[in-house]
Amino acid sequence: MVLRRILVVAGLEERTLHTILSPILQNEDAVVDVIRSNPGVPREGLSYLCPPRIFRRNIILSLFWKILIVLRVGLTARFTCVLAVFSIPHLYLAFLASILARRPLLQYVIASFHEFKWHGPVIEKMTIAITKRASRIFVSDQKTVRYLVEWGIPITAIVMYRRLDSFDLTHFFPSGKEKSVDLIVVARLSPEKHIEVFVDIINRLRDSIPEIKASIVGDGEMRNDLEDYVLSLDLSENIKFHGWVSSTVALNQLLNSAKIFVLNSGHEGGPLTIIEAMAAGLCCVSSNVGEVQQIITNENNGFIVERYDDVETYVSIIRDLLKDPERLRKIQERASHIGEEKNPDSKIRLWKKIISSFSSIA
Repeated sequence: MVLRRILVVAGLEERTLHTILSPILQNEDAVVDVIRSNPGVPREGLSYLCPPRIFRRNIILSLFWKILIVLRVGLTARFTCVLAVFSIPHLYLAFLASILARRPLLQYVIASFHEFKWHGPVIEKMTIAITKRASRIFVSDQKTVRYLVEWGIPITAIVMYRRLDSFDLTHFFPSGKEKSVDLIVVARLSPEKHIEVFVDIINRLRDSIPEIKASIVGDGEMRNDLEDYVLSLDLSENIKFHGWVSSTVALNQLLNSAKIFVLNSGHEGGPLTIIEAMAAGLCCVSSNVGEVQQIITNENNGFIVERYDDVETYVSIIRDLLKDPERLRKIQERASHIGEEKNPDSKIRLWKKIISSFSSIA
């Protein structure tokens, strides 16, 4: 058997990266090298190329070392193709490796078309120019497809995929435990997640439900500001910060303590947290981002709100659900069957076809 070695340049937290790499590694003729700031969980056929530990805490030093790694592996050209996961800086590093090695470039779009636009129009044009050099561009939503086509990228280069098909939901299920928390959010505490809107929703709901309880699970640069905001609104008795939870078992327990999962993000790829929450038996009320419309059937197994900052609509939906436990229970039950819609073999077959189309590297 001849192996295809795939070079991956990625960031992302461990669970999200796992969903991307898993269908690749399930092809017996594929091995993966990942250029990443920190090594992840060891797996057969997977190795990590990381900066020395002393460099990892400094973004600039870490990036500099990753450039050196790219130069080394690019010049030796011991890989079949290179896959960039997320645009900046990973697409730029992967592009450099592909140019040096004269190997095909693949791109995995995580945060929909927003990841092209975050850094302004100049960087957007530069990023699109590199994307046009990619042999395959993996996207999960039609908005991103339309965006790329409008930039002149051929539809034949775009590969649609469903994140749901890659997720391992083994540890996410309804536990049947008593739900002592009304609302929960699981997210990185960064500006684009708009957790302050979640706090505003709790503040408004307190007017009619004074004893409302909520959990914020996650960490990030906004945590101190969010804690101060909660204090300023006198919501310390209503909202609890749990920090980041890496264990899927512990996360499932936290999800099962709550009735409703709320997402206020302005843009997402999946999102993974929605699928995990639904598998754990929560009713999800989410902004219309990423693949949400493919996951949630509005008013059947969850609710979709068009704008992440439409506090009044969120409040109205959540208040009605909390006042009608039987309706809430039926939606939770329907949501818990989300795992039955998975088709993991489709993504494994997709990667097998892509991998086999490239020449092997001995």
